[in-house]
Amino acid sequence: MYGRGAIDDKGMLAANLAVFIELKRSMAHLSRDVIFLATADEETSGDASIRMLIAKHWDKFAAALRSTKAGTFS
Repeated sequence: MYGRGAIDDKGMLAANLAVFIELKRSMAHLSRDVIFLATADEETSGDASIRMLIAKHWDKFAAALRSTKAGTFS
């Protein structure tokens, strides 16, 4: 993996993706939808940033709870 932020983020990205894969494989019954959304450009707020996605596509992934790369929930 190459690019700015690739080294410090790929471990958390892999861990989060592994959880989503396990949820799917186990056919877990959840009370709400779970969305995996990985973005780039957090340093520059560019075209692939979460700000752009919220501005243009919020209706596709509006969420009540989120987990950040730091592992925090809000």
